[in-house]
Amino acid sequence: SPLLDQVPLYLVKNDDMGQRGAHRRAVQLLKEHLSGRILEAEESVDRDRDQLVAPRGLAGEADGHAEDIAELVSAFRELAVRNRRLSIDKEQEDEYEPVFKTMLWRLPRTGSRMTPGDWMHREMWIAKNGSLCYKSHTTGEGLVYWTKEDLAIATIDITDESNTCMPWTFYIEVEGFQPSFFSAESQEGRDFWIQQLKEIQKK
Repeated sequence: SPLLDQVPLYLVKNDDMGQRGAHRRAVQLLKEHLSGRILEAEESVDRDRDQLVAPRGLAGEADGHAEDIAELVSAFRELAVRNRRLSIDKEQEDEYEPVFKTMLWRLPRTGSRMTPGDWMHREMWIAKNGSLCYKSHTTGEGLVYWTKEDLAIATIDITDESNTCMPWTFYIEVEGFQPSFFSAESQEGRDFWIQQLKEIQKK
């Protein structure tokens, strides 16, 4: 799948660490990759298929590795969210021209809904092809936040005021990914954004 193609693959082997140690090392390597500390994998000695250890069943509870497996799954999900932002191909820029655009407060994936300083004011728009896009503050380029296909199956709703420090907050949640949170400049603005996004689901 596209997600698995982006997952870094490492062979973790140490005669002294055992299976539990190998699990922990794999989690550590993935977290270092996510943080940018691992830029490229080091080449190792080629191994034949019959030299690799056959995978065991995922009986995490029985083996006492449930915690390790849960941590690894969480890290994979984080990788999925980080890699979800898509660059806009220059040859397809016309498809990503805005039909509706305003400024929104956006919460980054590592931010807290209850911390005002974590929210970022960004230009966001719904494109001709139904994608939700925004302009990167770092590079100035347009990026796809959610595709039309994502939005078609998303849950789009108002965020309860007790769960955010920002007024007029709404969220978009696509199965398999972290929900994304946005705050509009007014209640009318929030309601209009939700209306426009739900219109995409009807098409």
